Amino acid sequence: MSTEEATLRRFGTFARFAQGRIMTMNTRLVAPIALLALFWLPLAEPADQPPAPGHFLVAADDCGYDPEQPHLAVGNNYTFSEAMVSGDLAARTCAWDPKVVVMQYGGLLPSAAYKLEIVYVTERNSQRVQRLEASGQQVHGDLSLPAGEPKTFLFDLPKAGYADGKLELRFIHVGGANAVVSVVKVWSTDTAKLTTPVRGRGLAWPATDPVEADWARQDALRGKPTFEWKNPKQDLEESVLPCLDELLDRGGRMLADFAPLGGDQTALAKSAAELSEIRKHREGLLTQPPDAQAWLKLYVNAHWAVRRLAFLNPLLAHNGILFVRRHHSSYMHQCARRLGPSNPPGGDLCILSADGTVRSLTAGRLPPGVFGRPDLSFDGKRLVFGYALARQDAKPFSEKTALEDTGYCYNFQVWEMGLDGSGLRQLTEGPSENSDPIYLPNGRIAFMSDRAGGRVQCGDWAKAYCVFTMNPDGSDVRQITMSKDGEWDPCLLDDGTILFTRWEYVMKFWSPIQFLWSVRPDGTGAQLIYGNDLSRKGEYPLNFALARQIPGTSKLVSIGSAHHNTGSGPVCLIDLRHGRDGREGLVRLTPVEYVETGEKPRGNGWYDCPYPLSDKYFLVSYSFERQEQSSRAYGLYLLDAYGGKELIHRDKELSCMFPVLLKPRKRPVRLAESPSTRQEDLVTLILADVNQGLPPEAHGQAKFLRIAEAHERKIHTKPYNIQVGPDSGFETKSVLGTVPIEADGSAHFRVPAGKSVFFQVLDENHLALHVMRSVINFQPGETRSCVGCHEPMAAAPGRRPALAARRAPSDLTPPPWGTDAISFEKHIQPLLDRQCTRCHDGATGKDKSFDLTAKSRREFMTVPMAQSYFNLRRHVKHAPIYTYVLPPLSFGSRQSKVMQILRQGHYDAKLAPADWQLLASWIDCNAPYIGDYAVVAAQK
Repeated sequence: MSTEEATLRRFGTFARFAQGRIMTMNTRLVAPIALLALFWLPLAEPADQPPAPGHFLVAADDCGYDPEQPHLAVGNNYTFSEAMVSGDLAARTCAWDPKVVVMQYGGLLPSAAYKLEIVYVTERNSQRVQRLEASGQQVHGDLSLPAGEPKTFLFDLPKAGYADGKLELRFIHVGGANAVVSVVKVWSTDTAKLTTPVRGRGLAWPATDPVEADWARQDALRGKPTFEWKNPKQDLEESVLPCLDELLDRGGRMLADFAPLGGDQTALAKSAAELSEIRKHREGLLTQPPDAQAWLKLYVNAHWAVRRLAFLNPLLAHNGILFVRRHHSSYMHQCARRLGPSNPPGGDLCILSADGTVRSLTAGRLPPGVFGRPDLSFDGKRLVFGYALARQDAKPFSEKTALEDTGYCYNFQVWEMGLDGSGLRQLTEGPSENSDPIYLPNGRIAFMSDRAGGRVQCGDWAKAYCVFTMNPDGSDVRQITMSKDGEWDPCLLDDGTILFTRWEYVMKFWSPIQFLWSVRPDGTGAQLIYGNDLSRKGEYPLNFALARQIPGTSKLVSIGSAHHNTGSGPVCLIDLRHGRDGREGLVRLTPVEYVETGEKPRGNGWYDCPYPLSDKYFLVSYSFERQEQSSRAYGLYLLDAYGGKELIHRDKELSCMFPVLLKPRKRPVRLAESPSTRQEDLVTLILADVNQGLPPEAHGQAKFLRIAEAHERKIHTKPYNIQVGPDSGFETKSVLGTVPIEADGSAHFRVPAGKSVFFQVLDENHLALHVMRSVINFQPGETRSCVGCHEPMAAAPGRRPALAARRAPSDLTPPPWGTDAISFEKHIQPLLDRQCTRCHDGATGKDKSFDLTAKSRREFMTVPMAQSYFNLRRHVKHAPIYTYVLPPLSFGSRQSKVMQILRQGHYDAKLAPADWQLLASWIDCNAPYIGDYAVVAAQK
């Protein structure tokens, strides 16, 4: 067997990739891999017919689609809908700008003749007028664009427009909406292809091969290297040599990575020799006068050498790549972007096979719809996925219509099938969204669903997903997490637990709190694993999306996305060894900004759907677009940690998402289900030392632990983002009870399961020393323990057994006023009427304005609230919800003036212990007015 045959047999698809350059299969599809011993041959397509004898096509831009518009310098992409413009997808795309679309070219021959072939179109019933100039020379005057039907125009290019060998076309808006152009072709009597100053940054090297064109676009985004030299020595030293050396360094690092992985040593040695020859050629060129073309040739050859090496990576051994063809979400919201109704139909589940063909698994088996993220079984033979059927009466989705039965598609449901196409079956049904399924080691399937009925509190048009599991046939559905705000993107960790992104906020604002959690498949052990510290704003993404564990490591890969975006962003690495708050554990691998953090846009494209091969190599989806919501601009790439990415595949119609290598994988640990005393529906908790996390001056002062509940929201109100009080937060809250804290700071107690609870450390007067501003959930019969409050995850308990652990767990002492959600009108106003309004009636005394009666009202977010509430709030030290990290003793009842006054004695006001605890609890729950969303709904 030859070395080549051995390599192909062992490493399959990607080994063949090193043999030659990729060719195009059609105008917008890049063949992913060179699979034959010879080059991949393009499919036969009709050649462009010259508009006049003796003319040759020297430049072409299919506007509206980034890979096919290399000369576009100013302009945004847009696709007319079929209702606006007739024709296939390619005929309906355009570049647009409010004032002028600009295209730039180099390498024109002043003595040659040039013609422009242009396709114009605008939407039906539109009256769009524009003119065209070539480097200041008029090509055509005011022209009304054809409406509804694309039409082709042919113009002679005035010689004065390219006398210096350069050309700038300016499509100038005159009337109607914006300037637009769909296709621009340049024909010439000279055969030389025009150069490509992509994005107008001076990068001008001819890149007719789609892979080289992709590299050119990558270089254009960073603005170097340039081969249009004004100062050859300077441009060589400052532009070309650094980029070439980066390539060679990247290749050297890959060789070092691949050598111990068991790859084909002969092929790797060949790559090493090729890189060595390029280095020698580099040194030789340095002894000669700078020659742009010679350096360009060397630079491109280095690119090909590194690319061939990249696809020798032994980690890429597989039987194909599973991916999804679909519209990338264009909805800029973390809740809406994942819904069936918000995503246009189109596409299918596909396999990029070892022979280079793309095979659909679902075409002809399922009607039109949209597909979600698939998961491959451990033996690599089956897949489970989300699928949303297209609606026949599709209407655009928006927050205003989210509560209606509308949208592009119906809700997602979970499906399963074999990779051979057999056994297609639907596993979930009903009105709820069911999506993002994953296989579990115990044979069950986990998935996300809103079937619990919760709605997002800061916008009840959105659904609150939770994690559920079911049997392989869809039976025995169990809810294993409880989220009042939403959870997404489950993934299996090596230890058998489920990783997911949780959005939750208690007495905090809604945006930058989408962190990474894990839970056992039986629902026990739910815990935050990364992202709790928000004290350094801008140094973290607002949302960790589509996180996956890097096999065999303590690291995760994730997209650093945001609240209001499509889920795209930079690729980030997270090393859990540095703790859940560790900034040093977070590395931004790709130069893309953290959206909504105040960082300036970097214009480096957008990443999505990372699939880790190791902590240095990944499959990703990537778009060059300035705007992340371009729905069909994402292709599949091989990304490395050394600053490079190589194009694998682009589809001519849609984006390519969710890549997965088709090969068996190791089944993670199967965790035993925790013993459960479900008949009690209680949870046992042990707190080792509450002083951990309190400042030294507060040590020894903690006497009680208050357990409170943050409620789910399950009804719609107007406004849909109602707060329970000004700067009080969005959630209604109840006090479930208190338990004692022992002298050593320990506590041993039981709380109800199935609730979103949080804790408050109290002094002997039931005033808060510390307040937890997040929630945790437990399963019936679960036993959990912690060291203190907000101690590091790796912290170990003290050597001495906790005093509370020596006794039976305490039951909650319920509050005298009951466990209903605290409401100002129901609980606090009656207290004021009993104790305060005899004097503070707004009519007597020196402080008439301090009216604590409910006689007058004032609106907040359209809800009429008693003026007494606002007056009392002036003497309450609450937690500002826009402040995310607050130290102990910085807010709450102990810091509030009203409690200090009452504690010192205030005339005849003598609060009974029950009233004192009620007032303190109301303040420590951030002084809410609303205790029941139904009250708000009823007022409407």
